[in-house]
Amino acid sequence: MRIRIFFIIALAGMVVLVSGAAWAASTSEVWVDDDFNSATEGWGVNYFSSIQDGIDEVAPGGTVNVAAGTYDESLSVTKDNLTIKAADGESPVIQQAEIFSGGARRLIDIRGDNVLFEGLEVVGNGKNDLEDVTGSYVGISVSGQGVIIKNNIIRNL
Repeated sequence: MRIRIFFIIALAGMVVLVSGAAWAASTSEVWVDDDFNSATEGWGVNYFSSIQDGIDEVAPGGTVNVAAGTYDESLSVTKDNLTIKAADGESPVIQQAEIFSGGARRLIDIRGDNVLFEGLEVVGNGKNDLEDVTGSYVGISVSGQGVIIKNNIIRNL
């Protein structure tokens, strides 16, 4: 009987440890810099070279701080209560890397609710096939509720 009780207590302790590790794996604040790489301490946990990787890894309700640099990527934001912002005193640029034609294409696609997108420059490449009647091109698409887009520069879309 004592062995059985000990086993149950040990098993319960392991469940708590495993669930605690999963909770600690997501972080409430991440940093993005296009100069970060696998040699950066905290790489892939708190530090990323891609804004999308930071968005994917930050916990809901967290903040993605973006350092100055040029980020050639499109963004998809599906988490709620997220802040994506320029790091203090920084001027990051999100630049369209591909030519969009046919179908609705979005450079920034915000589907999460209560998202703050602040202090970034969003730049299209000016080469999109806007005459294509089969679809449309959108620089920033918002379908989430309570989204705030402020203090950004948006050009060449």
